[in-house]
Amino acid sequence: MLCALYKSYLDKRENDVDKDGAKMFGSSGDIYETFMSEWLFQDVDETYRELLRAGYLHNNIASFVILSDKAIIYMENRFKRKGNKIVDCMIKIKSFIPLRLGILNAKGICKINNYLFPAVYNFI
Repeated sequence: MLCALYKSYLDKRENDVDKDGAKMFGSSGDIYETFMSEWLFQDVDETYRELLRAGYLHNNIASFVILSDKAIIYMENRFKRKGNKIVDCMIKIKSFIPLRLGILNAKGICKINNYLFPAVYNFI
């Protein structure tokens, strides 16, 4: 269930939904209908409570299920996308030290996490 919620969070973010909005889901009943209809509702509801107790979900006054920062961090670490991570790192480096990265790009080399990569000009 956590994977389904995280995937929905990523889909919302890709569609330009702000982080707060992307973390919010309906009630456990809504989660059952939207993501987990192949499960018994009682199992979805109990799994929701388990994830709540573990700190992976929160709820607000309106009983909306909210994906916690802890859950997002856990899922990000579980499913790292190495290619995107490299490109993201290169973009971040460029924004902080554009001259230094420009020199590295001119040499056709980019050093990230002590590894040398050919510069990827299309992404910079």
